This record gives sequence, C-alpha cells and structure tokens, in this order.
Amino acid sequence: MHILSAKSLKQKFVVGAFLLFLLALVARFIRQLVMHYGLGSWGVSEFLINYQGGFVRRGLMGELLFSFAKFSDINIEVVVKVICCIFYFLLCYFFVRSFLRKGYPLYILPLCFFLGAFIFSDAWIRKDTMMLCFFIAIVWLYNHRNLSVIIKIVLINTLSVFMILTHEVFVFFSLPILFVLFIYLFKQRHIGISLCLSFLSLLPSVVAFLLAVLKHGDQDTAQIIWNSWQSLYNIDQTNVPFWNSIGAIGWTSLFAAKYHITCNFLQIDNGLWSLFIWLITFPLVYYIATNALVVFKKTASSFTEKDKTNLSIILLFQLFFLIPVFGLLSCDYVRIISYWICSSFTIFLLTPQNIIEKIVPYMIISKIEKLNKYMCNILTPTKEIIFLMILLIGIAEWTFTMEQLYHSSMLYQILWLLSKPFVIFKGIYLQDFTL
Repeated sequence: MHILSAKSLKQKFVVGAFLLFLLALVARFIRQLVMHYGLGSWGVSEFLINYQGGFVRRGLMGELLFSFAKFSDINIEVVVKVICCIFYFLLCYFFVRSFLRKGYPLYILPLCFFLGAFIFSDAWIRKDTMMLCFFIAIVWLYNHRNLSVIIKIVLINTLSVFMILTHEVFVFFSLPILFVLFIYLFKQRHIGISLCLSFLSLLPSVVAFLLAVLKHGDQDTAQIIWNSWQSLYNIDQTNVPFWNSIGAIGWTSLFAAKYHITCNFLQIDNGLWSLFIWLITFPLVYYIATNALVVFKKTASSFTEKDKTNLSIILLFQLFFLIPVFGLLSCDYVRIISYWICSSFTIFLLTPQNIIEKIVPYMIISKIEKLNKYMCNILTPTKEIIFLMILLIGIAEWTFTMEQLYHSSMLYQILWLLSKPFVIFKGIYLQDFTL
C-alpha cells in the first residue's frame, strides 16, 4: 500500500485549507452581492457624489452616473454593483494571471490584506477596485516600450486626473512612485532637469489633486447632492445622512482629523491599545508579503533573494507615502493595507527589476536587506511558520477590535464555511419541529 510522504501530506493540507478559504470568500461575496444596501449606504453613496452643488472632490464618477440616471429608468444600486463587480474581477484576473505567468504560488492572493480584503470590508462596493485597476493600467502604460514619452504622459495623466477627481486618495499610492519613475525615464539629463521634467509630466494630475483639496465641500453641498438623487428616486430620509459618503463631504477638516486620530491611535479594546496593535500588524503583513513567495516558490529561480529585496523596496516606499492616509485621512484599516499591498505588487509585477533597483539609493537598499535579514533571524521563514501566520492573522475592517481581527482570519473563515451545513440542518430541524 502506497503511503504518502509527510511532505506530500503537508502540501495537500495547505492546498485543501486554501481551497476551503477560497470557497468561504466566494460564499461571502455571493451573500453580499444579493444584499440590499440602499442609496444611503456608505459604499453605494460614494458613487453618488456629483457636481449638482458645484465642483466638489470625488464628484466626477457620480456626475456621470447622475447624467445617465436622468435619462434612463435604472436601479442605481444595481448599476453600482455591476461596475464594482467588473473592476473587482479585472483586479483578480490581473493578479492571478500575473502570478501564474511569473510562476508564483497563488496562496497569498485571497488573504485579508490582499484580494480578500475587499470581501471582508464590503470594499468591493467602493471605488477601491476601480482605483487599483486604473493604477495597473497606468503602470502598464509607463512600462510599454512601443509608446513615445509624450503619448505616455498624455495617457497616464488622463487616467490619473479622472481617478483623482473620482477619489483623491488615489494620489497617495500613485503620484509618488510615478514621480520617481519619470525621473528614471529622464535619467540621461542632469538630475535637476530630470526632477523638473518629472514634475511637469505630472502637473495635470497635481493640479487635479489641488482642486480636490480646495473644493473639499460643506454641509450645504452635501445636502444639494442628496436632494439631486432624491428628485430621481424615492428616498425616505430628507436630510443627508451624516454617516455616509455624501454626508462625509460636509465634514470639516478638523472633525475628520480628530475622528481619524481617535480611531487610529486612541482606541482601546479588551485592554489593547490600537496604536500598539498596528505597530505589530504592519510588520507582520510585511513579513508575510515578502516571505510567502520565497517559502512557497516552485523553483529556485522563480523568486530569488534579489526579487525579495526589490519587492521590499516597493512595499516600504508605498507604505511611507500612505502614512498620511493611515494617520489622518482614514480609519478603514483593511482598505489602506489593500492599497498598500495591491499597488506594491502591481509595480513589482510590471516594472523591470533593473528600474526598481535604481529608484532608491544603494545605501537604502542595503538597509532594507539588513532589515529583512534581521526579521528572518528573529523568526526564520519556513512553510510551516508562514502558513501558521496566514492561518491566524486577520486585519480589522476599521476602528480596531479583536473580534474583527479574528473574523477576518483564514482560520475563522474555514470554520465558518464548515459550520454552514450544520447551521442549515439545525434550521430545517427546528422549523420542522415547530410545525
């Protein structure tokens, strides 16, 4: 009788666990897909911000939808869901296809800090996946060899401006890396000239961002936007809800900053301080993201130490420029981390390695290599260690709680899926008994 080796059993266990996890995500996604959110929900209302009260940040996409809705008898919630589904599937397709082409294992993709984040937080019904798909297109355009520099600049700014006027957070994970990449593009000139040309290349996007900042909006603008949709649909609530995306247009900068600082740094749950937890969480996510492809690689050449260093450069670069979003502008933790991870892997997958190596000074690269070595000395990355971390580590959706961390972990999702038949059976039994 053939006896499976311990290595084969471990592999089958890992594959089985990830398939169950994937099924759990699919089940949750289908459940969210058929749920009724309503125009007042945070996700749907984010798409409804328009220019009916004048030019305002995040209003471009909503203005297009409003113009479309005026001349058609449509369910706007369904339209928003369809748009979001398309971009989410495009995002998944890009990463799955890219990982397979590179020979990388797919294990890391469904996790709560990567593609699974959008299901855990209902963020697929937000502008997040659209922003990331536009970012993928921009990075692809930059690396396209058959396009002239002028064509690249025009197309990149067109996509960038559209997305900035749809949601200004796009700037934080796109413009800094684009600025550095354009410096490399003009590297044959003097460094001062390269800096100026890079800035001028992105000037339309910078202007769009400044307009979004200046035209922040107020309560009156938010109410006019809400009223514009009320004129098309029967909305029960007359006043714009304070806690939805349209209502947030009316938040003052001081209120938004205080609220986000409180959530991010001063929240306490079960005696645990949120700042302390996030100082641990970010390094753990970084550790998994940089080592999972190493330990699960299929061949020695599919993901080398050099690849790990280049990925680390991008991860730390992107994280640095997302700090304002994490600290002051948002408390949607799982969404910020998905911006960080997805944008970093996009750059890593599409940009030639020799370019990545040159976007930061060698001194910084050597420090990053030492950091990686130090972290690996503390905890040696093995398949068992990485899999255990993947199994147990979750990401809170917002305003840190231990319950959210647990519910977004792979272990909980597998247990939830396995419990479903028993829950269904119990429900049928109780129903029959009461009859």
